[in-house]
Amino acid sequence: MAQLTGSTRIARVEVWKCVVPLPAPFPLGATVVAQRDYAVVRLVTEDGTEGAAYGLSRGAPIDVVVAELLAPHLLGQDATDPAALASTLAARLPQHGSEGLVQRALSLIDIAAWDIKGKVAGEPVWQLLGGERGSAPVMLVEGYPLPDEDDDGFAERIGRRAAEGYSMLKLEASMTDQDALARRMAATRKAVGDLSELTVDLAYIWGGHDDVAERAARWPQHGVAWVEDPLHGNDAEGLGRVHAALPVPLAAGDEVTNPQALLTLVAARAVDIVRIDVTCVGGITGFARLHQAATEAGVRVSTHVYPELHRHVVFAYPGSGPVEMFPEGGRWDGTGSFCRPMAVRRDADGVMVVDAPTEPGLGIEVDWSAVQAHSVRHQVVRADSVAGGVS
Repeated sequence: MAQLTGSTRIARVEVWKCVVPLPAPFPLGATVVAQRDYAVVRLVTEDGTEGAAYGLSRGAPIDVVVAELLAPHLLGQDATDPAALASTLAARLPQHGSEGLVQRALSLIDIAAWDIKGKVAGEPVWQLLGGERGSAPVMLVEGYPLPDEDDDGFAERIGRRAAEGYSMLKLEASMTDQDALARRMAATRKAVGDLSELTVDLAYIWGGHDDVAERAARWPQHGVAWVEDPLHGNDAEGLGRVHAALPVPLAAGDEVTNPQALLTLVAARAVDIVRIDVTCVGGITGFARLHQAATEAGVRVSTHVYPELHRHVVFAYPGSGPVEMFPEGGRWDGTGSFCRPMAVRRDADGVMVVDAPTEPGLGIEVDWSAVQAHSVRHQVVRADSVAGGVS
């Protein structure tokens, strides 16, 4: 392990609100996504060590929460002790519960602190967490519809990805016409054959309906590995009803910021797979407790995109894979505009996998000039200007 040199106390907190336009709008559940909004955080210690984190803000002012609520309490604290940082913030901000925008902001601070902790120790984060080096399969989020694409065109595109070696592919299926959805699923399974498992993201479109059990019972199976987020992960009662009626496994948890909500899903066995996002649930530190509870209850764990971040918990905590990622090119995701994409490879069995990184910390490479170029708000909080500055 590397010896400490200098001070690892936090001297500066920077945060950007970034907006990355997408090549074309695409549907996601009941919404249309035309751009990706991110909060990007950089912690800098007194000895100059930097830690980075980023996450979707979805239009919410997470950057403001980081700069104005959290950052003044972080200055002077040891960046290599993420758990102590969380305890300090909880003690100093008792009126703010660890959920919602505050939890998202806390999560990014925790992730950036783990990046620093790994760099100071000279080890990748997954290794600090006790993981063993290896590789993990990739789940590619390819299945959003393209403009003017019919069922056969959609199925052929997914089939090509299966032939490339992606053993699990995610489809977005917010079509309200159940017969049309059944046709598309049948065409896709025929094109994919037995090369890949398919997961189906419903993006909360069953929320507010009284007939969720009926919808679930009619779900076309077509070899589906799991159906994801028909309702929000906060709705344990509704998800329990869906789970009882669904003929395929159920996954939920994306965007949930209250860890207790996920613990409730697990304790009630309302899902087969709990989706845990380190950018939402208290960072890498928060992930550990949830993974333990799920494992003890016999519930599988799956992570939510951000592959450069989540690969560390996948390698550290058994049963947390696959590593979910968007394809390169920025059609549906904007992180490639400011962060080096994660490398994937085809293994000896022809399966697309990601290897455990060897670089100290998170091993992410952020292009800070690109972050600034996409920034619509940049705040800096440091010891000589606790109120911060905006540029």
